[in-house]
Amino acid sequence: MASRRLPMYANSVVAIVVLSLFAVATSSMAAQRIVLGELFTNTSCGPCRPANLKLDTLAIEHSATLALIRYHTWWPSSADPFYQANIIENTARRIARACRASSKFTLMGAWGAIPAG
Repeated sequence: MASRRLPMYANSVVAIVVLSLFAVATSSMAAQRIVLGELFTNTSCGPCRPANLKLDTLAIEHSATLALIRYHTWWPSSADPFYQANIIENTARRIARACRASSKFTLMGAWGAIPAG
């Protein structure tokens, strides 16, 4: 039995179909975007408490789409146990973000305020 050759354009059609199926399959597996929030805080900082409580609530409400990191600064007290546990990283991140006060919040790298209520 003689082999039958497909017309030249048939190979292109097959390639387009395969690529289209691949695009559909991979788009359904696309990773969900996670928002990063960073709070600069201290255990001795009075105004930091409402911000921390608000972030605790937001972390629960938006746990699938929000990741939170708290960096502890050395002011108003360098006795903050979280600051003491990781002085180098806390200080490096504070410097990188040019943070000059506790209770400062960044969302995807942009400064913002956290409403306490």
